[in-house]
Amino acid sequence: RRGTLVSLAESLANVVGETVLLARRNELSVQVIYVADGGRNPAVTMPGEQHCVSRSAPGMALLAMSDEKELKRLIGRINAERPRNTAAIDPSDYAARLAEGRRQGRFTGPGIGPGTASVAQQVRHQAAGDMLVLSVEGPTARMSERLNETAGLMRAALTQLAS
Repeated sequence: RRGTLVSLAESLANVVGETVLLARRNELSVQVIYVADGGRNPAVTMPGEQHCVSRSAPGMALLAMSDEKELKRLIGRINAERPRNTAAIDPSDYAARLAEGRRQGRFTGPGIGPGTASVAQQVRHQAAGDMLVLSVEGPTARMSERLNETAGLMRAALTQLAS
């Protein structure tokens, strides 16, 4: 299965011309586990890097896999441990944003890399017993014009993977 996911990420990167990431949650972080370069201004994100789970579309997709009790605990911890210059997360607003992402089957917002936007979708990766996220990231101006198209391509690729 892992080979299939890597192939899917590479194929998607070639089709959309943007960086494609596979990531997982590691406590309060999004941990990048694979990066496929789409060739157009490749992202500087590297496998193994970790970023705050609450501040990106891939992180939102990962948090949306949590039940309400776990989500409340995680947001409380993120708020308690945040840097002083970072605004606290409003739990009810964040829960509403997660609900909207679940309804749409995709999460959009900042990417993991600086100056990037992302569309992220959940991947249930049973072989690893893990929940992963597939994220397409690129410069904000370019990605904002292509969110729907990119989400459709991602959905088709993930549907094909599941069959």
